[in-house]
Amino acid sequence: MRGRSNPSRLIVESVAAIDSTNSELLRREPLLPTGSPAEAIWLVALTQTAGRGRRERNWISSAAASLTVSFARETERASNLGALSLVAGVALAQALDEFGVRVRLKWPNDLHVADGKAGGILCEARSRGGVTRLVIGCGLNLLAPPLAVGQPAAGLFDRAGLPDRQALVHSIGAALLAATDRLLAEGFEPFREQWSARDLLLGRPVVIHHHGGASAAVARGIDVDGALLVAYDHAPDLLERILAEEVSVRPLSA
Repeated sequence: MRGRSNPSRLIVESVAAIDSTNSELLRREPLLPTGSPAEAIWLVALTQTAGRGRRERNWISSAAASLTVSFARETERASNLGALSLVAGVALAQALDEFGVRVRLKWPNDLHVADGKAGGILCEARSRGGVTRLVIGCGLNLLAPPLAVGQPAAGLFDRAGLPDRQALVHSIGAALLAATDRLLAEGFEPFREQWSARDLLLGRPVVIHHHGGASAAVARGIDVDGALLVAYDHAPDLLERILAEEVSVRPLSA
C-alpha cells in the first residue's frame, strides 16, 4: 500500500516493502507525478529486500527497529555535489538534535553515537539530458540491532524513548530539502564548519585501505571540498587528500 502527503515542496511516500528505496528513485520515470508542485520526494519503506550501503554492502534492517528512507530531487546545477554525503550527514545530525540525540559523523557517510555506528548514508546520482537526479539513501538504527557484524552497531534511541516515527520522517526529510537547497545555491562551504564540529575521526589514528594494501595515518579534518585530510605515519609532515578510499579507526595501542 502506498500513501502520499499533501502536495508541497516535498512529497512523502510510504511503501510496505521494496527492493531498495535508492534503486526505486533512480529508475522511476518521471521522478515526480506529472503536474505536481513538489520539487523532491522522500520515499519511506518499512522493509527493504535488497538494501544497499556504500561499496554495495548489504544494509540489514527491520521494520520495528530501523528507518530506511531515500530522498531525491533533480537539478541542472551539478557542480556543487562532491560533498553531498557530508551535507546529508549534517542535515540528519541536526534533525536528530531535535529528538535529543547527538551524533558524530565519520567520513564520509556514517553516523555514530557513543556505542557505535547508528546509521549510514548512500548518495547516488544519475545524469540525463543535462539534468542530474540526486538520491540520498539513509539507513538508521532506531534501536540497537541484536547482532553487530563487522563493527560495533548501536541504536539512536532506547525502546522507551522511541520518537513518533512520522514526526522523525518529516523532520529529516525537511532537513534534507533545506540542506540540498543551500548546497546547490552556495556549495559546501556553509556546511564545512558544522561537519567539522562533529568529526569523529579528527586527530585519531586511522587506516587507509588502498587497492594495494593498507596504510597507517592520522586524520586531520576535511578540506574545502569535503575530502579527508590525512598525515601518513611514514610522512607525518605531509597532508594527503582522501577522496574515495575506505577508512577505519585504528586502535590507540596499534
